[in-house]
Amino acid sequence: GIARRGSARREEREGRHVHLITRVYHTMTSFAARYARFDKIVLSDDSDDEWAPQSQPKAPLPKTQAPTSFPKAQAPVPPTVPKPMPKIPALEDQYLSMVSRPRPPASPGAVLGRAAVVSTMKDVSERIESWVSWHLWIGFEMLFLFFDEPSEMDSMQLAVEAGGPAVKVIPRNEELRSAWSRQNSWQALGPKVDQEVQVRQCLNTQYAMELGLASGIGWLLNIDSDELFLPVKSPESLSVGAHAPDSPEELRGVVPAHFAALTAAGCENFAYYNHEVVPEIVAPVDTTREAGSSTRGDPFLSLSLFKLAPERVPLNDDAKRVVESWMARNSAGKYFLYYDNGKSAVRLDTDGLYVPPTVHNFLPRTTTGAWDEQRLKATGYTNDTRHHGLTPHQHHFSAILHFAIWDPHALWAKYFLHGDFPDKIIGAVMKEELYWGPCFHIQSRDHLRKNRDEPDGGRAAMRELFRCAAALELASEAERQIAAGVLYRFTVVQRVLEAAKEEALARKGHMLGIPRNWYQDIRMGPNTERARDTMGNVKEGAERKDDEDNLVELEDNDEQALEDNVEELRLENNEADDEGTAMESFEEEDADELALEENIEDLSERNISYSCQIASATSVADEGELTLEEN
Repeated sequence: GIARRGSARREEREGRHVHLITRVYHTMTSFAARYARFDKIVLSDDSDDEWAPQSQPKAPLPKTQAPTSFPKAQAPVPPTVPKPMPKIPALEDQYLSMVSRPRPPASPGAVLGRAAVVSTMKDVSERIESWVSWHLWIGFEMLFLFFDEPSEMDSMQLAVEAGGPAVKVIPRNEELRSAWSRQNSWQALGPKVDQEVQVRQCLNTQYAMELGLASGIGWLLNIDSDELFLPVKSPESLSVGAHAPDSPEELRGVVPAHFAALTAAGCENFAYYNHEVVPEIVAPVDTTREAGSSTRGDPFLSLSLFKLAPERVPLNDDAKRVVESWMARNSAGKYFLYYDNGKSAVRLDTDGLYVPPTVHNFLPRTTTGAWDEQRLKATGYTNDTRHHGLTPHQHHFSAILHFAIWDPHALWAKYFLHGDFPDKIIGAVMKEELYWGPCFHIQSRDHLRKNRDEPDGGRAAMRELFRCAAALELASEAERQIAAGVLYRFTVVQRVLEAAKEEALARKGHMLGIPRNWYQDIRMGPNTERARDTMGNVKEGAERKDDEDNLVELEDNDEQALEDNVEELRLENNEADDEGTAMESFEEEDADELALEENIEDLSERNISYSCQIASATSVADEGELTLEEN
């Protein structure tokens, strides 16, 4: 509010239009204020630290009336004399700011620009392949992917298939919790780790810093699964008015050079501004789609229109009117629907005192636990001049492409899964409470809460919110806003993903007799005749391979059917043999029974004869006894 009133007074005093960046974004909290807010976050045992950051002076306003572009360069405002650091008698000479002590030499990984990305993910099965392909194409060496839902095995498998050994998948389990417990922030963040995803993101980032350093990585970038890093090698590589290269080959493998240059400049932390996607199609309501991972879609393949970061919006009345029209489309009165303070990368080979207090920043501490403001100003760079706590690098064009929302169903599913979250920011352990305040995040929650009991579960209501606040359906209006310098089409994203897909196809066709130098042919550029012929041969070979595979599959099926028929006949023959054997066995058994009966009759006759003989003998013996008695 103070900044807004001050802006109004300046406008009245100078009698001119204030540039939209000054009029709109100086009303928001400056980085210096955000930096002071970070001191309220307890990230170490030193919760009673009384150190407070010094406020930074703001850059002077432009003196021209309605300038038409950003000034080519602005000299940084000389910093005021800093307040003395708090007295620490036992440690004062050893553990003041990093600026007052010799810095460790840069590691080979930092010198070479070896870089990795860390991201905490969930419900990404339909976009994970594009996300991985993009970041490997532009030159990141490793991707540390933390899956917040350990049962999301399909997404993990797709990530590994797309990136191979460059992808390290880390599910949320007891092993990860053990790694969290080793981090400096665990004592403060541990109690919230199961309730708040941003707490897990901060701990995952700290663990990735540990893994990256052990792997020889020099830099780590922290982004989400709906964001892409857009590197620009140098401003000279851009045409006038452009914000990104047009050719996939211009972006191929440029990340190491980018971070190597930052290392050479003495940079330890870089904060990039972000652009926000603008959907151009409002899909109809589809009640058959549920809020699951398989229904989100892949925005990287279809969306190319973005609102430019405030830093890159030109200084003219047309741009001002366009930005104000966007502000009028949401209840919070914001140009961006979601965050506008960018994301950051940090060097891993310093002294281990950098921590991520939020998902947006890396900040250094002294060994006493206080925020090291002097070191941040000396070694922290940014291309967003609103970040007064860092050294401006205004002509650096690298950015974060934020695909915040891409269709009505994705918006509905996001807040359906978020549920009725509180106004209070749960985040890290705070010395004082913080709240979301007016923003599109809260507006979306409230809108779904009000319409959730509708027969469609609130889908139609969220579609209308999407159409009113986020989408730009008229092509003519999109072109007008592009001409005003507020919007820009980053078509290079789809071109890179298509090129990555073609190379995957080429690797498949390499086994079909395609020359071994196909890769060099493609690297000559997509417009060369040799490259087109090579890719044509690869595609034709792959299609021929598919036809051959289908023919072989049919032949295999016929052979299998024949084998099955032969086996069936063999079984029937065996059954017939078994029946014949059984009949013979029955005949033999009958013969045996007949012989047995004959034997029994013979034995019976013999038994009768023996009985007669015994009776005769007994009679003779009786007669002999009578004769003996008579004698």
